[in-house]
Amino acid sequence: MSQGSASQRRRTRQTREAEAKQSCQLLGIESCTSSTVPSHRTTDEQPTCFAKFYLVSPQVIYLPIFYDNHPDHYRYNLILRRAVAAGSVGRGTVLRAFEVWSALVGVNACVDISSVIDVKLEALCCHKVALDAQDYTAGVKG
Repeated sequence: MSQGSASQRRRTRQTREAEAKQSCQLLGIESCTSSTVPSHRTTDEQPTCFAKFYLVSPQVIYLPIFYDNHPDHYRYNLILRRAVAAGSVGRGTVLRAFEVWSALVGVNACVDISSVIDVKLEALCCHKVALDAQDYTAGVKG
């Protein structure tokens, strides 16, 4: 997760990080690490991100799908690709890309989430800052 646009206050970034941690707790994710890189500067901070991947040794990395056209999402995909090529991301790390804005093109896996949809929606509702900008709940419900 990036820190939000440069015009957003520090409080908003802290709120987004707290929302992500609350959401992760609901989903049973033990550790949630956010980027400390300001938005629109991700390529400038590539070495910092490489080091974080290496030090944290994540089991799973969730990121927006590679063709997402949001500038920060695109930059993080470039950084991740370079980090994998440089060996900063372990071979056993699972990469899970998700769609943010519209329906996926070229779906490579479908997972029945009907048994966990309620907790998924509850976790999504933790992200109040994002939901203030756009209501993602309808897309999650299908």
